[in-house]
Amino acid sequence: MSEFDSWESYFYPETIDWTGNGTLRNNFGLRDADRLSDIEYAITARAAREWATTPHQDLGWGEARAKAIHKHLFHRIYEWAGEYRTVPIGKGQSRFAHPDEIPAVLQAVEGFVRSREWSELGRGGVRARCRSHVRVGQRDPRFP
Repeated sequence: MSEFDSWESYFYPETIDWTGNGTLRNNFGLRDADRLSDIEYAITARAAREWATTPHQDLGWGEARAKAIHKHLFHRIYEWAGEYRTVPIGKGQSRFAHPDEIPAVLQAVEGFVRSREWSELGRGGVRARCRSHVRVGQRDPRFP
């Protein structure tokens, strides 16, 4: 795996604009961010369906599961899939958890999941809880 040790190392240098953003380095060599976004959406949607319909070893609800899911969703697109970032990053106006915060955020998620009686929530309740966990990736002080 290449070394991703700076903000710029995650991007193709020629695509970085005046805001400091660019197109993420990807396994397809695509430099067009819109095209990459379309491909990322299609691939991750399929991968999410695969994950949901495939049995998995007990990974718990913390770091091991998060890394496994991230790797499954993104390994076809990004070399660093399933690994912690080394720099803060975001997408659009969303900022994801700072790299130093990721283990603690995942530990909070694991505690949250283990503290609920999911079988009593019903389908709608589980969906609502899952939507609330989108905050895991985004920096949200209200989580959990």
